[in-house]
Amino acid sequence: KELKLIRGSDVKIYGFENISEKVIVLPDIETAYKNFSKLKNKYVEVRGVTTAVFGDLIAIQDNTRGIEVWLGKIKHDPIKLGDVITVRGKLTTYYNMIEIVVGREEDLIINGSAPVPAPKEITINEIPENLGNLVIVKGLTVKSVDNRKIIVSDGTNTTTIYCKMAGFDPTKIVKVGDRIDVIGIAHLYKKYYEILPRS
Repeated sequence: KELKLIRGSDVKIYGFENISEKVIVLPDIETAYKNFSKLKNKYVEVRGVTTAVFGDLIAIQDNTRGIEVWLGKIKHDPIKLGDVITVRGKLTTYYNMIEIVVGREEDLIINGSAPVPAPKEITINEIPENLGNLVIVKGLTVKSVDNRKIIVSDGTNTTTIYCKMAGFDPTKIVKVGDRIDVIGIAHLYKKYYEILPRS
């Protein structure tokens, strides 16, 4: 079984203007993680392909890394998988997960569309080093399931597949004992590593 979303595309060009704060244009998304201690609460600019959409929370990814972006402070047209996006915003954390918060509509620029990167195959143990990435974890056994989440095991480690972000009830899809593969965004909530499936 696989949890994945049908891809769509959309193009919308937003007006561009400089923001008053000094924006640090990052060479790639990985830099946001490597230099986070220096960049925390600074305004940064990155560009990537949209890999997931959870309402006002999206994930974008370049060829180095993915990152979550919060759009809840601005009005915006629907974002689609594959949208190529340039964002400017404050680099911060939400419950320990690194993200960019966009504060102005003109700081979300959609530059057309591109193929969604293929999910990176990882193990449960590798979630911490892949936060923000679109990943696939294969051969998991369902240990428990409720209307918000699935607890899965690879035989050694367990993790949570948190389905509420995508707005579906996993009890209608899987049951205890099922073997599943999961595609989603590697995520951290407080001290808990998990995967956010897209649908």
